[in-house]
Amino acid sequence: MIMIKKILVPTDLSEQSLAGIKYAISLARKHSAELFVLHVADEEMTTKATMAPPEGEMFFPGQWALVGEVSRPFFDIEIEERKLHSLIYGNFEPQELRSVKITLLVELGDVAEEIVSVATEQRCDLIVMASQGKGWLARMISGSMSEEVARKAPCPVLTIQPSAAVQENGRWIQARSLVERDAVSHA
Repeated sequence: MIMIKKILVPTDLSEQSLAGIKYAISLARKHSAELFVLHVADEEMTTKATMAPPEGEMFFPGQWALVGEVSRPFFDIEIEERKLHSLIYGNFEPQELRSVKITLLVELGDVAEEIVSVATEQRCDLIVMASQGKGWLARMISGSMSEEVARKAPCPVLTIQPSAAVQENGRWIQARSLVERDAVSHA
């Protein structure tokens, strides 16, 4: 029998990631596992947000430069933590969340590398990821995040398509509808 004691579920804070989180919560409950919900602020996107024109070029942009000596002065981990907290506690029932030990984590860096790093550090037994549903051409050109994580992860990676059917109380329903139903029931 496979022992699952720690589950990592990364999220980009999108609606599509809710199906993966919902599925991870149900797995954590079933296996009495601890759940780590991870949001990684992409270092490249954060760095782009810190770009500003050099003095004197504010109205006539020429060469853009990084603000200050540090390339990420506008990244505020507390804001990202609040966004993650809002995503979780705004979309899931309190009793559902109380039934599982959940730890919310926010990291800055390369998304795939941070997911693998956290899974390794926390000694996770499983990573559950919601697929963003890239088409075959986009996957061939850029690859997919879940494929990259699966190649490097220290544990199995389970990807959930938001349109996938999952079993709940003996019947098959779409993973996305689990989240939509719960959002409506406590709105």
